[in-house]
Amino acid sequence: ADSKLGRFDASRMLYESVVNAQTRLLGRQHENTLTTLENLGALLHSQGLFEKAEAIQRESLEIRRRTLGNRHRDTLTSMNNLGLTCSDLGKLLESEALYLEVVEGRREMLGPDHPDLAVGLGNLGVAYMSLGRPVEAQNAIEEGIEILRKSVGYDHPETLLARNNLAVCQARQGRHEEALELRVTTLEAQRRVQGEEHPETLLSASNLAMLYLNLGRMEESEKLHRDTLLLEEKVLGPDHPQTLSTLENLGNLLFRKGDYEGADANILKVLEGRKRVYGDEHPNVAKTVFNRAMIKNESGDRAAAIELMEESLIRHRAALGSSHPNTMTCLFELAKFRLREKAYEAAADLFREATDLLRASEVETSNLGYALHQLGHCLFEQEEYERAIEPIREALELSRRLQGDDHQDTLLSAFLLAKSFVRLGRYKEAEPLAIQFYEANRKKFGRRSSNTRKARSLLAEVYEGLGRPEEMERWE
Repeated sequence: ADSKLGRFDASRMLYESVVNAQTRLLGRQHENTLTTLENLGALLHSQGLFEKAEAIQRESLEIRRRTLGNRHRDTLTSMNNLGLTCSDLGKLLESEALYLEVVEGRREMLGPDHPDLAVGLGNLGVAYMSLGRPVEAQNAIEEGIEILRKSVGYDHPETLLARNNLAVCQARQGRHEEALELRVTTLEAQRRVQGEEHPETLLSASNLAMLYLNLGRMEESEKLHRDTLLLEEKVLGPDHPQTLSTLENLGNLLFRKGDYEGADANILKVLEGRKRVYGDEHPNVAKTVFNRAMIKNESGDRAAAIELMEESLIRHRAALGSSHPNTMTCLFELAKFRLREKAYEAAADLFREATDLLRASEVETSNLGYALHQLGHCLFEQEEYERAIEPIREALELSRRLQGDDHQDTLLSAFLLAKSFVRLGRYKEAEPLAIQFYEANRKKFGRRSSNTRKARSLLAEVYEGLGRPEEMERWE
């Protein structure tokens, strides 16, 4: 009962004492010890203590691999549990590798039509979605649904869960009408099969309300959110994690409507509830503080927004580590807040930290290009033109590789690099960049656009510096 109510400490202490006793009496490799160890790992995961859960789950998996082999059913279950935790820690490639091994193992040991294989395929599909690979995600999820349809039926709770995952996948691909139809039919089936007040039915209703919101159907979204919230408060209680999630989604809807006061009141209730349920260090608490910061920012309370975002960043680092995607999002938003306030030195420090973390991942992304560009911009605004050149040049080269010569990010980096060269009197190096910026904007927006006029002004500076002002005539 303790863990269901979110009061985890007593349950955790009990599990830890049982594990210690079993280890002493039975040994660490005994099945009873491993079962309790894995229950402790699951409890820690539910508390958001992902790194502690990961350590326990790795130990359990290693023992099961050694004693039972890689293809034993219990070993595959341990792999699946570790995959979930790795996903929450942002270790997406490792999570994918674990799920692939689970799928291969279950296909080999249980056969191509077993429900457990379908569950593994569903988890693999969710991993693919997190990695931004929606086509592979859809293939895995659809294969799982087909297995479940044949083995347990199309309206079985496991199949309904998989159908909801497919709807998420369709929405990620921009196929909103298909996703909406699937969400609606799945919710109808859940109400019929599981009942209107079943927790999974309520979760589906909340997800449908969010899809309505994303489609701009605000009235339908708000009504479904409020109806679902009333049922969750009645059935699950006001402090249940699912109830708090729906309350948070309602706050996001009010935020989108411009009702910042109402949104903040809702999110503050969520924050207080999550602290009661999870304690102060849970990642969901950090996320809720982030949401409050965004609301304060949009409402114009910039000082409060910065203070809350700084708090959220500290909480994210403590709960998830510095390189987790959610921590990186927080870092970027705080850097943007500082940049908007023209606190260029503070913003530069944050963008520099972001570039270092993204480089360490050894994966080239547009986020790295953005961080490099903004670092260069901050140095430029501090008149440190020589130091600005290296990050801007790197951002330009990266954007050309990832997004092409005519992408807006590429052009903005070309413009900023050209301006830096002009400030240093290096007009010859600025000339081809200024021409690229001008030609691309003239072609895209026409000669009279503000961007094209800005490009023409930069070219005039370049040719004036080169002592060839007459060459501007060919760009008129």
